[in-house]
This record gives sequence, C-alpha cells and structure tokens, in this order.
Amino acid sequence: MDSKQVRAFEGFVTESGDALLRMATLLTSDPDAAEDIYQETLQRLATRWSRVGNPRAFCRRVMHNIVIDRARAQQRRPQELFAIRDSGDPRSGDPVTAVELRPALLAALGTLTAQQRPCYG
Repeated sequence: MDSKQVRAFEGFVTESGDALLRMATLLTSDPDAAEDIYQETLQRLATRWSRVGNPRAFCRRVMHNIVIDRARAQQRRPQELFAIRDSGDPRSGDPVTAVELRPALLAALGTLTAQQRPCYG
C-alpha cells in the first residue's frame, strides 16, 4: 500500500472499528473471540485494501465466514471439547471413575443430532 492507501485504511479503521468490534461480539458472544475475529478481519482487509470496493460489506462477510469456519473446525474435533474435569462436586466421583466413564460419555454425545450438539460444551 502507498501512503494514500494507508491513510485511507487507517481512516476506515478509526471510523468503523468500534462498529466492527461490536458486530464480532454479537456474532460470537465472547469478547475474546470477538477481538481475535476483529483483528483477523482487519488483517485480511489490509492485504486486499486496493481491490475492495465496499470495505464495510467486505468486513461483514469476512467476519461471518470466520465464525462459520471456526464452528466447523470445532465440529471436526469433538473429542477435544469433552475433557472431563474434576469439578470438586462430591457427586462427580473420583477421577478414576470419570476416566472410565469418558468413552461412554463420548459415545452418548456422538448420538446427538447436529441441532443438539451446539448446546453442550
């Protein structure tokens, strides 16, 4: 980018940055994830700045795609989502029992439909 494009990009970020961060927060319901998505979106926009006609529309589409990609990635790694931790609850039993029950729990969770899966985690 030349200096004129850099100033235009910086102006866009100054003008629209807060709105983009709010949108990312609404998409994720997680401020930390929203900040990551916001930063990744600005990075993608910066690399394509000279070719983007409508930067706000571009950013909305990029954020949407990032959220969908992350959700799909989580669905491909369900075993990482179900680490059993000892919560200190006396009803949870000892850690050995939790480890023994883990395969059964994962099998039961695997029977849930796609609509039910996002509800646990």
